[in-house]
Amino acid sequence: MNKSLSLTFQMLAQRTWGNLGDANRLNLTMTETSLTDFLLLDLKRSHPRYVEAWKINQRREAYWGADWAWWFQGTRSSYGMLIQAKSLDVATLTYKRLDYTKQRSKIPQVDALIQAADRQTYKRKRYRMHPAYCFYNYWPKANDDPKRHCQCFPIRGTWGCSVADARHVRQCIRNSQLDLDSVRAVSSPWSCLVCCKPSGGGTTTLAEGVREFGGKMAGDYDIPDLDGVPQYINDLRDAKTEEERDAILRKVRVGGVVCISE
Repeated sequence: MNKSLSLTFQMLAQRTWGNLGDANRLNLTMTETSLTDFLLLDLKRSHPRYVEAWKINQRREAYWGADWAWWFQGTRSSYGMLIQAKSLDVATLTYKRLDYTKQRSKIPQVDALIQAADRQTYKRKRYRMHPAYCFYNYWPKANDDPKRHCQCFPIRGTWGCSVADARHVRQCIRNSQLDLDSVRAVSSPWSCLVCCKPSGGGTTTLAEGVREFGGKMAGDYDIPDLDGVPQYINDLRDAKTEEERDAILRKVRVGGVVCISE
């Protein structure tokens, strides 16, 4: 696993934690879109050769299935995750909009995410992805710290960005458990995606390592197999204009695509 990448994930989680803490003290609001944009900027700045990102022009087009498609590209295969981002409300220590339901379709957002991950299609090829949430967190009191931390980076700031399988999150929503403790119980620091060592020892590709941790995150739920690089990644790479890129993202039905290679 790429040590430099894991250090970057850990650093960006701490930076998100710090930014949200500063915003809370200064009575400012940071939107999920702004937090995501800063993360992508810093991720690309830290690894310009290995991180690619494309974002739809929101001034012209709303999107449907999820906020982001993440693809982790190894030397032999790739692993995809379909991501919805949510921020913790510091005052109440709850994820207030986690149970959001789309007004037009009447479908809970979590169900739409899970369905979209199972049936993403582009040019008649279906791609199964891992449905997940990325949470942006900050809580001021050490008493609210969890007992469990990332084994590689056991400090509270690593919870600035955390991830959870969407199916576990759906169970929290169905139980009306939108509080930090309940959601965090099914979450892990996002750095665990790229830093936790494989259970069998030895070395793995980036995609293999992410999939193995994805299996731990999913528990009894099934996860997708490793796949090749989606054709829409290659088409995004070849697109010459913003209009061409937006057209591809509309077909994939996501707000943006991130591809991390090794």
